[in-house]
Order: sequence, then structure tokens, then C-alpha cells
Amino acid sequence: MLNSRMIVILRELMSVQSTLSTVTSEYLATVNQVSSRTIRTDIKQLDDMLSQYGAKIKSARGTGYELSVLDEKQFHQLLKELSANQLFDSTSIPTVPDDRVHYLIKKTAVSRRIFEARRFSRRVIY
Repeated sequence: MLNSRMIVILRELMSVQSTLSTVTSEYLATVNQVSSRTIRTDIKQLDDMLSQYGAKIKSARGTGYELSVLDEKQFHQLLKELSANQLFDSTSIPTVPDDRVHYLIKKTAVSRRIFEARRFSRRVIY
């Protein structure tokens, strides 16, 4: 379904989604340790897959990429499938700050329960 680079790309796009920021192909290439061309190819494939789940990747020349979710329910289904396939590891709480951000985004995006900050913080802060 998704290769490891695509997972990283999706995580990065999700992490900036709420800030209305974009992610450049140069940044994604650095994070994945590949060329910008490889990232553009992965973005195209990822966008094709996301279109089946109510989301798309918007590209703005000179500024970067951003994730646009058109159908929350379908996108939530994708996140559940990725989580079930352990592409997003949900069994352990990360210790690296960047990984914690991804963990928090995934947990809040996939959860259907009301977000309870106090209980959630007990799991994340140790």
C-alpha cells in the first residue's frame, strides 16, 4: 500500500495541516534521504491513493505541499487501516520529540472518543 517514504510524507503533511503551513519537497527529501525527484514521484503516488480516501495533496509552486481532507470519514478510515497494519506504530509512546508530535496527531485523528487532555497527558508525559 504505502512505502516507508510515503508514510513519512503523510506524517509530515499531517503535522503541518493544522498550522496551514506547507512542506517543501527539499525538506521531505532531506528527511527521507532521497532526491526531490523521488519525493515528487512518491507524492504523485500518495496523492492517487489518498484520492480514494477523501483527501488530496495540493501543490503550490514555490511554497510546497499541503494535505487537504475533503471527506473526514473516508480519511479516518484510511488512518484506521494504516494503524491496523502497524504502519503507524501505536503500541509504544515515542521518546523523540518529533515522533511524539506524530504520535499525538495520529492518536487524536484516529480516536472517535472525546479528547480528554488530562488523561491523554498522563500517557504521554512521564
